[in-house]
Amino acid sequence: MRLDDRLLRFRDPDELASYTAARLVDRILALQATQPAVHVLLATGVIALLVDHLSRHPNINEIDAARFHIWWGNENFVDATDPHRASTQALSLLHNALPLLAAHAHTMPQRSGYADAGEAALAYAEEIDGTVFDLCLMAMAADGHILSLYPDHPSLQAALEAEARVIGVLDAPGPVPEQMSVTVPLLGTARRIWILASGPTVADPLSRALADDPTLPTTHLEPQCGLLWLADEAAAARVPTFHCSL
Repeated sequence: MRLDDRLLRFRDPDELASYTAARLVDRILALQATQPAVHVLLATGVIALLVDHLSRHPNINEIDAARFHIWWGNENFVDATDPHRASTQALSLLHNALPLLAAHAHTMPQRSGYADAGEAALAYAEEIDGTVFDLCLMAMAADGHILSLYPDHPSLQAALEAEARVIGVLDAPGPVPEQMSVTVPLLGTARRIWILASGPTVADPLSRALADDPTLPTTHLEPQCGLLWLADEAAAARVPTFHCSL
């Protein structure tokens, strides 16, 4: 765990989600008060965790949709109508919770029109171009992966290459073997990265991540302001309390 990294511990998943949603809205509003546009990169899986609390935030409608952009850190390489299209599900949940223009949703390419996930990933890298993400929000899974960057997987080495921005991921675990993910160097340009950790299955990879286990993708992240970890008690069960902000 680096000196500029922080870990916040919460009683349960609901308190974790409530705090994160509130902090996200407050951060967006604070940035909109000082700059013309806000760019947030999301892991497709975090929306389901936060949507109820986002929709109840008293200031959610103060977000200026015309100056707010969402980008995606990962996606399954499937057609737009496929039920495994993760951003479609996430945007459906966000529809009534967060002000967002369709043109500012910046979804990753679908399968149709591309030879493979690598070609689609290149197209998304070109769309990102020089965008600087004000915040990247993701979650750690039970196997220690973030986005579509998996430990002990050939794609992780590709995701560490200095020039790589978005990559195609082949033979990925799970029901969709072809995926796309932004890379470690691209994440390193972000101003802030928040990583959620929830549930007992994440206790082992979280403790290893905080010990800088080089097999985990998070160990290689170097955002401008360090990592902010947000964990519930079950996920932080193996983390000494002196590593946490209570």
